[in-house]
Amino acid sequence: MPPETTRSALLKRSIYLLVLPVGGVAALLVGITGSLDGSRATANWLVVTVVGVVLLAATGVVALRPRALRLTERVLVAAAVAAFLVALAAVVASSLRSPGGHVDDVVRIALWTAAIAGFAHLALPAPWPGRVSWGLWTMLVVASGVVLALEASATVGDRTTLIEAVLVQGCALVLIGGIVRVTGSERERATAMASLATSDALTGLLNRRGAEERLQAEVDRSRRYGHPLSVAWFDLDHFKQVNDRYGHEVGDVVLSAIATVVRRSVRAPDSVARWGGEEFAVVLPEQGLDEASRTAERLRQAIEGLELDLPGEDRVTASFGVAELGPTESAADLVRRADQSVYAAKHGGRNQVVAGVPSGATAS
Repeated sequence: MPPETTRSALLKRSIYLLVLPVGGVAALLVGITGSLDGSRATANWLVVTVVGVVLLAATGVVALRPRALRLTERVLVAAAVAAFLVALAAVVASSLRSPGGHVDDVVRIALWTAAIAGFAHLALPAPWPGRVSWGLWTMLVVASGVVLALEASATVGDRTTLIEAVLVQGCALVLIGGIVRVTGSERERATAMASLATSDALTGLLNRRGAEERLQAEVDRSRRYGHPLSVAWFDLDHFKQVNDRYGHEVGDVVLSAIATVVRRSVRAPDSVARWGGEEFAVVLPEQGLDEASRTAERLRQAIEGLELDLPGEDRVTASFGVAELGPTESAADLVRRADQSVYAAKHGGRNQVVAGVPSGATAS
């Protein structure tokens, strides 16, 4: 999972762990105390009580089962929408049976419109938040119109309060939608800028900075869980001759083609980077030296067999060096040993894989 996605999920979980228990306790208190007043619409208080129970149950799920966060928030949105609509329907039904005194009930329900809309924007993918928000507001307008038509005894003040509540909620929805669009645009811009800072413009792979960050993260994870980690380094053989013979534009095409075939040949958890020039790195989490060597050999064969359509019959090959993270090694130590293995592969005849050059060894 990308770091920005992880941070977003952790932030949402923290928000839910703060809001859900507070909302649950408040809903229970309102529901229980309101149900003691027999003159009010008792169905509404029952709905509020059920909402309180659901919110507290959701708090437990979010706290104990973080991986169920996505499903939980969607269930909560559905429950909130259902409670809102049931409450409106109960007020309208009560007003039809015995008109009088229901304007305040609609005003209280209206106050939840923006809250549910904000929750929908937090929990649902586009375009559902907008549909949910304006769907609820439309139902609020319809229910308000029915109640106002039936409540002939309502005072001018009561009618004005209800109309103001509906309009204020509509303005709140516009404001929430605008804030979401602006923050979303800024987030996309920040993500794009971060991607540019860690991506190679020619190949679309990670650049050296991005590779160093990813490798350090994998080293930390390997240390934390005790899992193996290897890197496969490779350098294109005699690539300067390609540039000299065919020009740098052809050289760029070759680099892009190699980047594509390597990226397609590795697993989803693996990271491929252009370290610089014609030098590439592949970070291989969960792979020991033997498995990483087999991966490197597969990549070497893929590069050797790549149809590049060069003007001559030249084929591009690569020399690979593979190293596995040692018990006390840093990311820099791992890179250094992998690089030494590349030199050993080049001095040994090129177009081959050399694995496990010991720390401190020098190329002959």
